[in-house]
Amino acid sequence: MKAETSPPPTGANNPKSPPQPHGKRADEPMARSWGRWRVAGIIVVVLGLAILGYVGMTQYRTARLAARVRTLFAERRYDEARQPLEQWLRDSQGESQSADEPQLQHRPRSRLAIAMWLFSLWERNLQRAGEAQYYRAWLALVDQDPRQTVESIEQAKRLGFDRSALEVLVGIHQARLRRLDVAEPILRAAFARNSEPRDLVARELASIYLATYRFPYAAPAIERYRELAPNDPRPYLWNNEINSRSGASPAILIRNYRAALERDPNLDKARLGLAEQLSKDQRFDEAEQEYRTYLKRNPRDVSALVGLGRNAFQNGDIAGATHEFEAALAIDPDRRDALKELAQLDLRFGRFDQARRRLERLSRLDPYDHEVSYTYAQALRLSGHLDQARIESERAARLRKEHEQIVQLRFSIVKDPNDVKARYQVARWMFEHGHADEGLKWAREILRADPHHSGIHQMLASYYAAHGDPGLANYHRTMATSSQEAR
Repeated sequence: MKAETSPPPTGANNPKSPPQPHGKRADEPMARSWGRWRVAGIIVVVLGLAILGYVGMTQYRTARLAARVRTLFAERRYDEARQPLEQWLRDSQGESQSADEPQLQHRPRSRLAIAMWLFSLWERNLQRAGEAQYYRAWLALVDQDPRQTVESIEQAKRLGFDRSALEVLVGIHQARLRRLDVAEPILRAAFARNSEPRDLVARELASIYLATYRFPYAAPAIERYRELAPNDPRPYLWNNEINSRSGASPAILIRNYRAALERDPNLDKARLGLAEQLSKDQRFDEAEQEYRTYLKRNPRDVSALVGLGRNAFQNGDIAGATHEFEAALAIDPDRRDALKELAQLDLRFGRFDQARRRLERLSRLDPYDHEVSYTYAQALRLSGHLDQARIESERAARLRKEHEQIVQLRFSIVKDPNDVKARYQVARWMFEHGHADEGLKWAREILRADPHHSGIHQMLASYYAAHGDPGLANYHRTMATSSQEAR
């Protein structure tokens, strides 16, 4: 049998073994310490991976939302863009709240690589938050919401978004506030660069050119807007505004009005314009149908009643024409064109005294209309008031000459929109002939081109003094004096 072996003695009986304290092994505390560090390390790694996964998913979702919004805005699908944009804005709120300070000082300084990565991540999130505010401002312009427009532009600036892109939005906003001297240079440059939002840039620039009679410049802007917003009827109305001033045939105007109505059947301006042009083209039955369609929506529109009456007269329906003219006067007893048409009918059927009375009243309402003055002279002569007829005939000849002058001035402005001298003469004519509202519009346009035009300031000083506004009168009087001294 083999002898049983026993473990080697420890302690004093084994000189090779170190002495051990009674009760515990010496390496047990170190083992437990390393165990705790390993558990803590595993927890940190798991938490880090979880955080990185969450951040990665958030970044992925935000990137997808941003890409979706960019695509929808580029395609002008604004209604579809609302929901993803709102989600992007919600996601970016937390990212942008720390815009003033990255909050990296709380991270261990020994983790420099992590800190740099987190800073780049924060910076990228900040840029995306600014971009989201940019698109929100763009959408606010589409929605005609000036308060939200300004608020989002300021937010995007604070978040460091591209200032040149934001300047375009500012230009559109300024154009809508009629601050054309600020807006026009921005929009012209944006139009030339094809900067977004291209549709809104083209629309506002076209409006500026139309308002200032620069029709050759307006045409390219209108065409770009029509291409970018194919469902908007306004480009067709704008084209007709140009065409009607250049003597285009009714057929061209009719085509544009029908195109506008295809896009918006309830567009009253297009419906009324179509009816008028159909009547001019002697398509009387079609014109009557359009007038009646319009009047169903606007039964008290006296201009449509007068147009329907004229259409009936040209179609040989005298009774129908008289009925429509009288219906217009029942709504507005001072309606000038209705009075004029009824006076013409009175003259046609030998009711000279009645025609004279209508025209006498009409000449008081519109003392600068050369056609009214000429017809009044006829009625005076036919009713036996020969001396008055002679005086009125002379007056009609003078008014006709002045009218021809203003037509020539308008024509010269169409040819040269920057002709300030012609614009000034038109403005003066408007003020002198009882068209103060039109005169004010022309005066503002002149001052936009030449803020120190002394003649316009003198004219406005007289106008505001006569209309009980001493503050504005004094301002324009001072400007007129200083402008003369400067020159």
